[in-house]
Amino acid sequence: LKRCNELQILVPFSGGKDSLAALLLSLDALQNYTAKNHTLYVVYVNTTNEFPETVDYVNKVFNKIEKNYRKINLNCVVLRPKKVFSDFMEAVFKKATEMVIKKKWYKRNLTCCIHLKERPVKRFAIENEVNLIVSGMRGNESTRRFFYLYDHGPIDYQWGIRRVWPLWDWTFKQVLDYIVMHNPRFYLNKVYRMGFTGTGCLLCPVKFVFGKNNDLIALKEHYPNAYKLGIRLIKNALKEMKIPPERIPKSLKELIIYE
Repeated sequence: LKRCNELQILVPFSGGKDSLAALLLSLDALQNYTAKNHTLYVVYVNTTNEFPETVDYVNKVFNKIEKNYRKINLNCVVLRPKKVFSDFMEAVFKKATEMVIKKKWYKRNLTCCIHLKERPVKRFAIENEVNLIVSGMRGNESTRRFFYLYDHGPIDYQWGIRRVWPLWDWTFKQVLDYIVMHNPRFYLNKVYRMGFTGTGCLLCPVKFVFGKNNDLIALKEHYPNAYKLGIRLIKNALKEMKIPPERIPKSLKELIIYE
């Protein structure tokens, strides 16, 4: 970041620990950046399926970085998709249930992520002529991502725009240590203290289709109505697909029992 000539830089910010570390790393690197025409866009997408705690947290972080990094030409932006989660809700829960039953899991088939997260950022990046994206994703979060980064390295292209992955080989501890360096100015999203493992969508089928887990326990405790809706969507999907009890995977059976 210190050496690059890119003037329009975008950091996607989800409100999670990894994207916070990537944001702080970018801000630290650009603190003494002297180019007059540069802009650092910090972009949060409100998918219409967000934790209220995350929305509040993002606003607080935006206020703090605008106050503490005044030397940087910052533009903190909240984007909204053209569609809303309710447009996809039944379809994505059915698709997730179907993939688990067929044992052919591929998250990209859940098109809600594409419409509600990726497309708003893509439109914004192209319209504002962004020429560098700083991703906060880490390689050890999934096997697929690890091997992608192992093969391609920490620099690739997204939508024809150069993208860097500065945290690609960071551990969980390294992420937390880097954030702690900036205390008391920055702290973690409240959803972690509530028991959730991440800050993704509130009503996400991934929380449900693999059986009882920490996110599901936290959802049932803090958002019981959302939890009940998710269970109902799973049951409706099973009924619509006419899956006999003996073909229902153990994870989904546990989910129904856990209800």
